[in-house]
Amino acid sequence: MQNLKKSIAFLIILTSLVSCGGKTKKENLSENKGSTETPVEEAPAIASYDLTEKGIPTIIQAPSGAEIKKGMGGAEVDGVKTTSLLISNGKFKLEVNMDSEASGMSLEELVAYYKEVSEEDEGFEIVKEEANGFIYKTAIGGDVDYFVDYIKMNDKGESIEMNSGFSMSEYSLEEAEKIFEAAKTATWK
Repeated sequence: MQNLKKSIAFLIILTSLVSCGGKTKKENLSENKGSTETPVEEAPAIASYDLTEKGIPTIIQAPSGAEIKKGMGGAEVDGVKTTSLLISNGKFKLEVNMDSEASGMSLEELVAYYKEVSEEDEGFEIVKEEANGFIYKTAIGGDVDYFVDYIKMNDKGESIEMNSGFSMSEYSLEEAEKIFEAAKTATWK
């Protein structure tokens, strides 16, 4: 009878461990403490977002259920207006910016410009680079964070600059790569 009680107790403990992923309640609570954003890797299926009606003639593939809001990069300088939109779903944030006039720079010059601006960040290091953009990391006070910059240019010289947006979240390399891949899907409309 005592062996039966031990077996039942063992099964109850095993069942509770399996139901919480093998972690204690304290471990599960500490993992979720202070985090209200869904990690990028848990984002649901992909959907198409047409930003044309909001002022940027492009279609981008991003996690379904994302919100499209005004981005932080919108401004007007010397008569050139920048339209800025943010595609956001949990921790996934892709800011999409377009100026009302072509910059007069080539794609290579624009990518070099954004790289130069980013190099000012402490601990700057490029971890992935392609012709249209790059992923870089910074190391500030021991905190490592990853950022994205990606440019699409049309035949008229107009460009769309996409980045990982202003966020209080720190991105892992895997999360930054998902944002980078979404930026690459942008097509002109």
